[in-house]
Amino acid sequence: AVAAAPAVRDAAARGSAASTEQPFEEVALAMCGRGAASAALRTYVVDGAAAFADATFSRACPPSGGGSPSLHCAGHERLLAGGPASRVFALREAATRAIGPALAVGAVSAREVRAAAREGEPGYSRAAGEAPPDDAQLWGRSRLCAL
Repeated sequence: AVAAAPAVRDAAARGSAASTEQPFEEVALAMCGRGAASAALRTYVVDGAAAFADATFSRACPPSGGGSPSLHCAGHERLLAGGPASRVFALREAATRAIGPALAVGAVSAREVRAAAREGEPGYSRAAGEAPPDDAQLWGRSRLCAL
């Protein structure tokens, strides 16, 4: 049998005392308020996905009071050390992390999200009474379809 390194043995001994905090937990909780979710949705549509990601996801872990972050959280901190969130996140990650929890708890509806995505698309004008663009042509090609 291979002997475990002292750090591994110590971590195993701590067991349940180890942090299980998810990355960006504070952002997810903050977005669950109706006003916050709607404001985030507007910011995403108006400012763009990159600006939204950089402004919202600057830190994966909250400042700790002496404790260590979870490995999951620390891994995301390491990614963010390589550049802003807009460069290290996947295409739909910012929208999923920010709006997903709000959708799950009902702070914002799927209808509101879809309407915001339609209104942000070029060529769509609700005031002019135009039909929204065809989703089949936009899916996967538009930053707003990430919503």
